[in-house]
Amino acid sequence: AERDGIAQTQAVAFESMLYAGDEMALASVKAVAQHYPLRGYLEISQLPFAVQAQDIQQATGIPAVGEAWIDSRLMAGLKIQLGQQIELGELSLKVSQILIREPELFSLAPPVLINLQDLAASKLLQAGSRIEYKWLLASDNSGQLANFVQKLKPRLSPSQTVTDAASVQESLGSV
Repeated sequence: AERDGIAQTQAVAFESMLYAGDEMALASVKAVAQHYPLRGYLEISQLPFAVQAQDIQQATGIPAVGEAWIDSRLMAGLKIQLGQQIELGELSLKVSQILIREPELFSLAPPVLINLQDLAASKLLQAGSRIEYKWLLASDNSGQLANFVQKLKPRLSPSQTVTDAASVQESLGSV
């Protein structure tokens, strides 16, 4: 992909419990690497449930190592404020931003975004865990990307799939 000039990044998605003191909440966790997202953008805020344009900003990166960006519903459910700590497995993270919008579809649980470099320290990746590993690719040249994917498909294992914008829209159409 790099040799062909195709932009790429990684993400790991799963559901897990978050803890803050005596409070806990189910969250849809996504651990992301640099350059995420390849298309679209993340919107963050310092205010829970922000809807006014002046309270929302477009993120210029991803959460720093040791930090988490969480949904407003998690702030309320965990009874925390920005700057406080949450626990994800064995990992303690500082809540530094409120995640307002993310271009990829999360699950029904409120989202939390962390840096991929923090994931191993959580010790949540174990045999039997339900985890989705994503290798995200993008190119301004759709033919180049299509050729790359065609070369890639025969090398995939039965548990690996290629998902593109058309197939995502098709599956959402049945919801």
